[in-house]
Amino acid sequence: MFRFAVVVATLMMLFPVSLHAQPSIVSDGTGVVNASSYLADIAQGSWFVVFGTGLGPASLTVASGVPFPTELAGSRVTFTPAGGGAPIECRLWYTYATQLAALLPSTTPRATTTFA
Repeated sequence: MFRFAVVVATLMMLFPVSLHAQPSIVSDGTGVVNASSYLADIAQGSWFVVFGTGLGPASLTVASGVPFPTELAGSRVTFTPAGGGAPIECRLWYTYATQLAALLPSTTPRATTTFA
């Protein structure tokens, strides 16, 4: 399982400047949580939720079906493993200005790591 807090790995939200403000993730340990339990433990192949500001458009946008996209309404989540390596794109379920949900790929290397 992954334990997410705020320090080492990188969560990058890439948005067109005209659509969204500069993203900011809640930094008190509750900004990135398991979508089912709202705990910080996130396993490979599970959904997680990101809370913050500037994460997506002003109105809720939900993916239209599978496969879930890696970009939705200008929102994108890229995870870089703590031990280094190539960035991993996450699939998005929904996005909104203050919240989004993404799928941590089952191929993500196992590690105890943190989001920055």
